[in-house]
Amino acid sequence: MKQIEKISSFQFFILVFLFVIGSSVLYIPTVLVASAKEDGWLVAIIGGILGIGISLFYVKLAARLQGKNMIQMYDEVFGAVIGKFFTLLFAYFCLILSSLILRGIGDFMVTQVMNETPVEIIMSCFVLIIIMAKKYGIEVLARTAEIFFPWIIFLFLLGVILILPELNLQWIFPILDNGIKPLMKGTISYLGFPYSECVLLLMVVPYLSQFQTAKKTWLLGTTAGAFVLFLPVIISIMVLGPDLTARQSYVTYILAKKMTIPRVIERMEVIIAIFWIFTIFYKLLLCFFCLTKSLGAFFKIENENILAYPLGMLLIGTSIISGENVITLNEFSSTVWPFFTFQMGIVLPVMVLLIDVVIKHRQPNKNS
Repeated sequence: MKQIEKISSFQFFILVFLFVIGSSVLYIPTVLVASAKEDGWLVAIIGGILGIGISLFYVKLAARLQGKNMIQMYDEVFGAVIGKFFTLLFAYFCLILSSLILRGIGDFMVTQVMNETPVEIIMSCFVLIIIMAKKYGIEVLARTAEIFFPWIIFLFLLGVILILPELNLQWIFPILDNGIKPLMKGTISYLGFPYSECVLLLMVVPYLSQFQTAKKTWLLGTTAGAFVLFLPVIISIMVLGPDLTARQSYVTYILAKKMTIPRVIERMEVIIAIFWIFTIFYKLLLCFFCLTKSLGAFFKIENENILAYPLGMLLIGTSIISGENVITLNEFSSTVWPFFTFQMGIVLPVMVLLIDVVIKHRQPNKNS
């Protein structure tokens, strides 16, 4: 009999936190400032609050699931045939998201750190590690995240402290000089990336050892992630200015180059990059976990680990063709991707919740 894996509430908090910041910490400052200029920090606040509201909705949906994952809920609400269609659509969503994250890792390493290394080699190395980690299961994943979590926080706080002398408060003014429309545009992009993507975490909720604490844990993880994403946005505006921030692909990496202690610590950007690699790795691993789980359920495979290697090769292929360069990926992430995640992360879960409420409401009347 297969042993049931369990994770603690604190481990789930860490997974939520890492999933929210994930690859977003690299791209969000550019996306928000390109939309709202010096008001990008306002978008980070508004979008963070709305993102916490989205997480509250997911918590309500998780309570309705009652120990089921999202795939099982599709079958229960829509029936076996239609449920399989939505399961396949969910798997496609996980595949595209995983491909974008993997391609983002590859482009970052090639353009900023290892310029002469082919991007295919870097992505293949990451995929091999992801496959190995997936086979150990969600419990081992959560435990390793718990080990690295203090180091991630330490590196982030170190970067914030070292950049404080460079801050210039004048860059955030004037406020709302461009009107409300840019704020709305930036908020839509921000909600699609990363908050609507958190629907994947519903696949992890059944592994919680204390399901009753899911609400508090999920909201705390989202709040902490929103705060961590807010800081790079406002810091990048106050250090680089809105124009330079909007033109850079990896703003936080550019900020890290300014973090130095003369004759003591130099080249801090490589050390800070470890923080980003950790967060991106765990988000990619969670997406790959959901991908194998959903396809395993679709094909009714009891041990979905046998899908890890073929899906890993598919992931490398889709990552190669997902975008020509960083600019293309950024444009796709800020325009097309938010609407796709809105459908998968908001519209479809709302349909599931409403239909489930109607079904549960009719059942007592039918029995009576």
